[in-house]
Amino acid sequence: MPDMYEIYDHHAARYHELVQHEDADGELRKAVYEIVNWRNTRVVEAGVGTGRVTGWYVKYITSALLLDRSEDMIDQARNNLSPFLHRLTFRICENADLDRMKKQVMHPDVGNLGADIFIEGWSFGHTILDAEAAPGGGIEERCDQLVHSAAAMIRNGGTLIFLETLGTNVETPEAPVPGLARFYTQLEAAYGFTRREIPTDYVFDSVEQAAELCGFFFGDDMAADIRARGSERVREWTGMWTRRV
Repeated sequence: MPDMYEIYDHHAARYHELVQHEDADGELRKAVYEIVNWRNTRVVEAGVGTGRVTGWYVKYITSALLLDRSEDMIDQARNNLSPFLHRLTFRICENADLDRMKKQVMHPDVGNLGADIFIEGWSFGHTILDAEAAPGGGIEERCDQLVHSAAAMIRNGGTLIFLETLGTNVETPEAPVPGLARFYTQLEAAYGFTRREIPTDYVFDSVEQAAELCGFFFGDDMAADIRARGSERVREWTGMWTRRV
């Protein structure tokens, strides 16, 4: 099984096949629509991946700056969002470099003029865990950097939306590792984010498809558990953290 970053860098099409089965009941998509009015807005999205979340709002917006560390993901997103390319600007960018990207981008509707919405999905959490693994384990410092960098890209009165995992193939929502629990606690306690827990179950065409695709991304143990359970539905939870700037 390839590791996470190898998947992001070289297996975007297979990753997109997996996430097409996610949020099968549309609960997260509904929540994204409810939290803010997307019409005629300017958006910055970090960790755009293959553009799945972007596809929910793209037809309503004026423009979006779409960022990801992986060229393969951006290429897949560009293909998936091809009818809307006139509204979209793509850039390769690590989350830790958001400040630098803000200074570099000369876009008529984003950049220094400020966007209306900043959204990231299942991306900042990776950056947080990378920081935890580095010497010093600076989760709180990296969280501070990410929150302030995101807020600096949107206007006063704009909205920050962070989407992060609360567990896959589990019955109750919970941060899957302690580092993410610390990140989520800091978002709420130090920065005033509001948390909402949303069921985002996968539903596949067969048990074997569920085991193969989830095993590809989450590992052989999950694949074995899915086969043992014998269900095409794989339970998942996603947290939505939001704050007005």
